[in-house]
Order: sequence, then C-alpha cells, then structure tokens
Amino acid sequence: MNSELQEKLEVACQAVRTAGEFLLQNRFTPLKKYMKNFEENDFATQLDISTEKVIKDILLVKYPDIPIIGEETGLTGKENAKETWFVDPLDGTKAFFQGNVGFTSVSVALTTTQEVLVGAVYNPFTDTLYSATKDSSSTINNHLINKNIFPEKLSDSRFILDFSSKLPLALKKRLLELELENLFSRIFRYEGSIAQHLCFIGSGVHHAGLFWGQNKGHFWDIGAGLLICRQAGLKITDFQGNDITPKSNNFSQIILGSKTAHSELLKVVEDLLPLSVNK
Repeated sequence: MNSELQEKLEVACQAVRTAGEFLLQNRFTPLKKYMKNFEENDFATQLDISTEKVIKDILLVKYPDIPIIGEETGLTGKENAKETWFVDPLDGTKAFFQGNVGFTSVSVALTTTQEVLVGAVYNPFTDTLYSATKDSSSTINNHLINKNIFPEKLSDSRFILDFSSKLPLALKKRLLELELENLFSRIFRYEGSIAQHLCFIGSGVHHAGLFWGQNKGHFWDIGAGLLICRQAGLKITDFQGNDITPKSNNFSQIILGSKTAHSELLKVVEDLLPLSVNK
C-alpha cells in the first residue's frame, strides 16, 4: 500500500471518528433546523456546522495546503488544487433529527479531479468504520471485506432501491413492479444516509443498488462510499455506464453491483429511461 495514502487514510479515519464522538456527545442537544432548499426539503442544524468544523480542523492541522469542500461551509483553501477533501459532517440529517440514528454517518473523501484516493465513512451510533484507499481493499472496522460474498446474478442479490418521489408517476410504478416480478432476491428501501447505504452494499450486508435521484446531488454525499464499493470489487457507474468522478454531471443516479449484476441493472435502466421524461 502507498504509505502516503495510508497516512492520509489514517487522518481521514481520525477525523470521522472524532466527529462521530462529537455527534454522540451532542445527540440530545435541542436542535433547531434551518432550510437549505425548500424544494428538496433539505435542511441542516447548527450541529452539522459544528461537526464540519471538527473535521476541517483535524484535516487542516495535518494537511494545511489541501483544500476542503464541506457540505455546510463550502470551500476552505484554494480552488483547482491537485487534491481536495470532500466532507459530509452528518449525512442523513433528517434521519438524525427524527431519532433514526442507525441511518446516519460521517463521510470524508480525498480526491483528484478524476478519482477518489481515500475514503472513510463512520456511523458513530453503531461504531462502524468503513475505509479504503485507491490501491487497497476495503475494510470494515479494520477487517478486510470478503469480495467473494457478492452474488453474480441480480436475482440472487439483496438489493437497495432508492428513487425520488418527484420522478414521473409511470416510472415510479414501473420501478415498484420490478419487485413483484422477482427481478431481485429481496428489496430494501433506502432511508437516511446515502454514504451508509453505499457501505451497506460495499460490505456485503446488501449486494447491489439502484439510486435514482431527480436532482444532480453532491459529491460529498457519495465520494467515500464510491471508493469503498469499488475497492470491495463492485462495479459502480452512472446510468450510462460511466465512472463517477468529482467532475461528473450527476451524483444522484447510480448503479452498482457485481459485474454481471451491474450489466443487468444497466439494461433495466436503459429500458426505464423513456419513462423518466414527464409528458
């Protein structure tokens, strides 16, 4: 393993763990939410902002020249750097606010413009840390994830399906019909943190997934989770079969699974795309 990347991974893991401890300490603090986007029902709390500061402080002490893009406070440092940290201090704020803490996480990714170098995702409420570098296998609490646990066929896969409520009605109906047609072994509904759900798949709790958002999404939501899935041996792309990078045009339309399952899903999405246009 590249020693420089390993060192950066250790710092990322320290950052998400420290932030997670901060969230635990403040879990029962009365929180006032403020809306970031009324149309998307996207909100944050002061705890999101304070937690992001905890992470940024740790990263900047060790790597003062690497800029940081945080969900809540934006860019710290210079634009167009060789490497950039992406930080999501509390992914699944709504779930956290409602007390559904099992579906929240802290996420940090280090990237170039073309790839993710380091990823760490931590759920402090289950004390589960997922991590990887671009040249090492994914781990869960420092144990290697078994790449042989993922079924090849989609029909044998435990599957996570997430789609926006704002998709056209015909498309939503067809997505639900696929479950009745036994396309998947068993289907699970998405709730809360997308980083956590990517890690559920990347660690073998589930095996494949289809995430169909209506809006563009943000890279800080998925960057670390993408790497953890890839380094666990899964194929993960957009709906056109292209790798997702920090420079991609959309971060909310994702297909992932084993090589065969991914190919099957890509065909499913290809058949569904005509229904995604409102008529």
